[in-house]
Amino acid sequence: GLNSPFRIVVGYQSQVPTVEGSITVLDTDTELIDLFLNQSIASGATEFELTSACAVSGLALEITLYDPCDTTTSGVALKTVQVPNLRITGDSYTINVNENAQQVFNWQSETAQCIVYEGLPA
Repeated sequence: GLNSPFRIVVGYQSQVPTVEGSITVLDTDTELIDLFLNQSIASGATEFELTSACAVSGLALEITLYDPCDTTTSGVALKTVQVPNLRITGDSYTINVNENAQQVFNWQSETAQCIVYEGLPA
């Protein structure tokens, strides 16, 4: 019944999951573009260039969502999402949103991990 201490498995996945997405960066954020292209913020190269592996890897992504109604200096973290090891999977491409040029980078987790925390990670 509903009060049972046991949970019912409603499905499972037998294949390896993938964690992937895209990151959109303003064209003016040259350090971040440099990091995604060259794993450095000091190379000065912000145009896509082929490397031996054709993709930057080993980057970590962490996104923390804060309560927009909290006006204190520190803020209250509602959720944190981490992708510990990702790689940029190919060429970036340019888009325009509200007359702002932006670069879009496709990425994929190398370990298929996406960790979601309530608040900040311990």
